[in-house]
Amino acid sequence: MKTKRLFLFLGLSIFLSACGNDNSSSASTEQDDTITTSSALPESSNESPTSSSSAAESSNDGDESSSSKFLDLSVTGFIWVGYALEYQINTGIAEAEWYMFNDSAEGGHSTITWPVPLGTEYYSEAFDPVIDECEGICGTFNLNQGSMDHKPYVGVGFNLAGRAASEVDASAAAGICITYTSDVSAALLLGLSDEKEDAIGYDNPFTTLPKSETASEVCTTWERFKQAGWGTGKITGDEAAAALVAVKFKIQAADSTTGEFSITGIRSIPCCAVP
Repeated sequence: MKTKRLFLFLGLSIFLSACGNDNSSSASTEQDDTITTSSALPESSNESPTSSSSAAESSNDGDESSSSKFLDLSVTGFIWVGYALEYQINTGIAEAEWYMFNDSAEGGHSTITWPVPLGTEYYSEAFDPVIDECEGICGTFNLNQGSMDHKPYVGVGFNLAGRAASEVDASAAAGICITYTSDVSAALLLGLSDEKEDAIGYDNPFTTLPKSETASEVCTTWERFKQAGWGTGKITGDEAAAALVAVKFKIQAADSTTGEFSITGIRSIPCCAVP
């Protein structure tokens, strides 16, 4: 574990120092130029995390992660490397944990089946065993609409402030990159506070991740995250990044859709990588 943590913090230090190196811009810029908002937009839905999400965001006996501990925070970058068997996302202010969410609170019955059971002796919802097994996060999704009037969904995400669902200013970074595979198209969403999400009718800014059988990194600047348009309020990707609570990988498709997905890396785009 000490070796993994040393690798993580050394990796983040090298990554964040890239903000002063203009030579790092070409790869991220080229990938980002290929990203456009797809017609495969997320359906109107109020995402409600499952018990695992709730636990990740709010429960840890003795954990000093109340929202008052995370006021006025900003990050210059974040990084997670699944194949390095890192269990947490280093956001610069917290070691954030992955959690799962689904449509159960809205009447859906969508699930993710993991290759091995979640949990450690310290935390029953920890993704450590899955990360060890997959060198990242991988699972099989089964979408079940249940009594809902919109398409079912599942997903995974993390809060930038750790288990506290607090706002963090991530606008010092240029955007975000994710390395993934998915049997169907997915969405990368910018999660906001409950108050902000309610104000915009849960029409969160997102970018579409195309179906992909091979792992490849897709990068998107904050300004390219767009709302679907069915919400009750407006917010830009840049505005969302300045008050960012969570990053979410969401799979939403027709009832009875099944398939597999994996995430093996996620990072912010360095501040200097986009002209």
